[in-house]
Amino acid sequence: MWPGAIVSDTTRNRALIFYQLVSAAPGNFNFHAVGYSVASWQTFAGLPQRPSINPQAEHPDLLFGPNDPAFGAAALVVGDTLYAYGCTSADLSVACKLGRVALGSETDLTAWTYFAGNGKWSSQLSDAIAVFTGNNIMNVSWNSYLQQYVAVYNSPLSTPVMMRTAPKPEGPWSREVRALSLIHI
Repeated sequence: MWPGAIVSDTTRNRALIFYQLVSAAPGNFNFHAVGYSVASWQTFAGLPQRPSINPQAEHPDLLFGPNDPAFGAAALVVGDTLYAYGCTSADLSVACKLGRVALGSETDLTAWTYFAGNGKWSSQLSDAIAVFTGNNIMNVSWNSYLQQYVAVYNSPLSTPVMMRTAPKPEGPWSREVRALSLIHI
């Protein structure tokens, strides 16, 4: 399992941890995603609890399948709503879609909606559009100074750290700008 974004649900006194179930074999880069989901972590003394979504499935805890966007690349809570970015790689371009769900309903796939563009949200993942191009490992958070949401990530297979801003989680997002470059020693 590979962890993804972690968000705090203070109303329910828990953290939500997105994760990816991966099948790996010996050798470099010999792995593939089996699916994606979110676990609930109530106390530091206990372990995160993975949900039972489909008890008859081979992996009953998975919310999204291997061909779905990698939801949990970044996530944030706004009010009582959980937003999760799901990114898909294609030719070094990583398109990120956005899903949202009311906190407390995050393991009910029928409760999720996806940004479909033009201010519209759809219950069908197939209607989702990319809100920006980012990366599978990134952070999106509210910046009080800028009064904007800020996405921070590195460009795939390169060292510059990029960022972009938006007034809402779904955008419209600015063009990406270089925040800083990492130096190899």
